[in-house]
Amino acid sequence: MHPRLMIGLVAALLFTTAGSAYLVAERADAGDSMPAVSAEMKWLERIVGDFEVHAHVLMMKGPDAKSTLRAVVKPIMGGRFIQEHMTGMIAGSEFESMAIMGYNEYAKHYFSTAVDTNTPGSINIKGMREGDMIKWESVSIDVKTGKPVRTRGIERISDDGERTIKLAVVMPDGGQIPFIEMRYVPIKDDSAE
Repeated sequence: MHPRLMIGLVAALLFTTAGSAYLVAERADAGDSMPAVSAEMKWLERIVGDFEVHAHVLMMKGPDAKSTLRAVVKPIMGGRFIQEHMTGMIAGSEFESMAIMGYNEYAKHYFSTAVDTNTPGSINIKGMREGDMIKWESVSIDVKTGKPVRTRGIERISDDGERTIKLAVVMPDGGQIPFIEMRYVPIKDDSAE
């Protein structure tokens, strides 16, 4: 690894660690412990569990691709965040993704950062809740052109954890082209019966 890159990585790690340590020390000075899990994160806990994910990728050219994947969703870091790990096959290729979701109490929006085996970088999205749904928005990089691409999505979450997600690419004129629909169905644990 190039020495300047190593120095940059170490500096970034120290900056992040120092910032976190400062916040913890500031809370301790004020007599506060770590903040409680927010009401918004408690609402999001309904998506925790094992799921069969039915994905329908809407292709611009050629037939649409339908796949069934598996997602394991669990709380991490004392319930302050949720981690999703998805595996399976999409369009005949192995697929794996990892996402971290949470609620930013300061900015008052949900966020998710994801990486997967088909995308060369991370995908960062933010969303606002309206009733039982979250409206997501992101800007990512098109893997073919290297240009920014805006996306919008709607995620509906039922009380039993079933989720539906519909995502679309936002065109320069504001029009939208749907590109994927996913339905998360909870996998029942028959051993508990």
